[in-house]
Amino acid sequence: MFTLSQMRDKDKIIQLFQDSITELFHPQQFIYSEQKVGEPYHFEEIVAANLSHGYIYSMTEPSKEVKQLMQNAVQMLAVILDKLRFEYELEKRAESLENIDKQRLDEINAYVKDLENAKLASLNLIEDLKGEINERKKTQEELLKSEIRFRTAFENSAVGISLTSTDGKFLQVNSKLCQILGYTKEELLELSYQDITYHEDIKLSSDFVSKSIQQPSTFLQFEKRYVRKNGDILWVEISSSLFKDEDDKPLYFITHIVDITERKVVEQKLRDRENKLSSIIRVAPTGIGLVINRVIQEVNNVLCDMTGYTREELLGENAIILYPSNEDYEYVGKYKYEQIREKGTGTIETRFKRKDKRFIDVLMSSTPLDINDLSVGVTFTALDITERKKAEEEIKTLNAELEERVASRTSQLEKLNKELKTFSYSVSHDLKAPLRGIDGYSKLLLEIYNKELNEEAQTFIKNIRKGTLQMGNIIEDLLSYSRLERAIIKQSNTPLNRFIENLVSVYQKEIEDYGILVHQNIPEIFVTTDIDGFTIAFRNLFENAIKFSKKQASPKITIGFEEHPNNWLIFVEDNGIGFDMKYGNKIFEIFQRLHRIEDFPGTGIGLAMVAKAMDRMGGRVWAESQEGKGAKFYLELIK
Repeated sequence: MFTLSQMRDKDKIIQLFQDSITELFHPQQFIYSEQKVGEPYHFEEIVAANLSHGYIYSMTEPSKEVKQLMQNAVQMLAVILDKLRFEYELEKRAESLENIDKQRLDEINAYVKDLENAKLASLNLIEDLKGEINERKKTQEELLKSEIRFRTAFENSAVGISLTSTDGKFLQVNSKLCQILGYTKEELLELSYQDITYHEDIKLSSDFVSKSIQQPSTFLQFEKRYVRKNGDILWVEISSSLFKDEDDKPLYFITHIVDITERKVVEQKLRDRENKLSSIIRVAPTGIGLVINRVIQEVNNVLCDMTGYTREELLGENAIILYPSNEDYEYVGKYKYEQIREKGTGTIETRFKRKDKRFIDVLMSSTPLDINDLSVGVTFTALDITERKKAEEEIKTLNAELEERVASRTSQLEKLNKELKTFSYSVSHDLKAPLRGIDGYSKLLLEIYNKELNEEAQTFIKNIRKGTLQMGNIIEDLLSYSRLERAIIKQSNTPLNRFIENLVSVYQKEIEDYGILVHQNIPEIFVTTDIDGFTIAFRNLFENAIKFSKKQASPKITIGFEEHPNNWLIFVEDNGIGFDMKYGNKIFEIFQRLHRIEDFPGTGIGLAMVAKAMDRMGGRVWAESQEGKGAKFYLELIK
């Protein structure tokens, strides 16, 4: 601290004072002048005891606080300068004052002491003012730092922030809020929150604001919708605090705004999914439930109907309420959860005990919500299979009865087959022997008595021989048909192209004699079939094709092939006389003929044998034809 009382030079005192206040109020600059300067400068006159000691003026306009401090400091300087003046006058008049009495000298010393005390008080005031100014500077610096931090946080926040007046006017907004709403800062500061709030949510916002102003709580939080500049609607979460002055008068709201549009979309999707799942659960034809640690958390109406309990009676209960015994309960818990751990799901048949004490059979399937944490919960479905179990028992009983019937029927069939075999043997020998006799004797009659028999008698004998020959063919075909019924099916992998070529080659002489054009379109593939059965079927079709086309001007037979996902088709097509398709099914019945035997010889058994052979192999035969335009027969072989 400087001590001006120790200085006797007025200029030095003024210079020291000027330097001190310049340092104290930096960067404000102060200059001393004995004369008053121009009006643009602020000045303070140094006056003590109505005597002016000059002026202190500043280069710029000081603040109100600095002016007040300057006035106090100038007053203190004036007292010091006046004391210096007074001491100077005392020294000049020292010689003339020698005769002053002691009382007058004491008064002067007292006055000087008062001046010293005034000087000390002024100096202490200066120091106090200097300390206060330093404290205020620190406070201002802290406030400035705090404001910088606030502005940095305000501008760089990841959420929208606004300062809003109590009537809704935006006072300040950050960049994030502008980005959320699509406005510039200048545009938003011309608006209120009511201007950008979705019309259905304006009342909601106003009610929250009014409630916050009127009630002690100054914090509010709610969700609402804003309308972006481009017209899009977005959902936001509002978190706002009301700031008040010292008199508890509301000043403004500082509000954090978070865009929750995506969250709302996800929430809506989850709600829609939950509603959909709830609808599925409600209308599902099976019982559905959710258990956590085997405590029932949710059930649908079907499960309630199945067990006889209401939903309220089941929720919160241990699942043991559904089982007839602890053993059933433990059995399901053990094996079902073992399956879940091994395969991710568990299925088991068990029994439920209804509320009315009746037992029902149930098929349960369970799936955990989290395979890694079964404590999260397990969903289950329960299907009442009581009737099915009863049906299964009935089927078992019927199967047992059927097995007995089959065994009995098999025994009967074996007996019938044995009898049929005996009959076939009898037909083969006992019936064919007389026919051979008739044919032999009729032949002898023609050879021995040919000259003695007239033409009519010879015709009768020839017809007898034709009849016996036809009867012999019928007996042979019946025996073949009978043997086909009893033959053992032997499946083998056969090269189809080579197989059919071999079968066709047997008829080469007839083909050449009648000038028949045979076209084969069979690929080199292997088919799995019963060779004997397929041979019978194909030969009969090919013989018929020759028989019914050989009288045509240009007889033609086509053998073709088609492959399908589940079968092969082999067809035999001719350009013969054809037939009316209304007889399409009848021709495969035994002894059914569509033409006179005189025109087209045959026994009426051939196509029946084709149908029988294909049926035994699991395939089928059918025909397509038109009278006068030939026929096309298909053989189906199952892959």
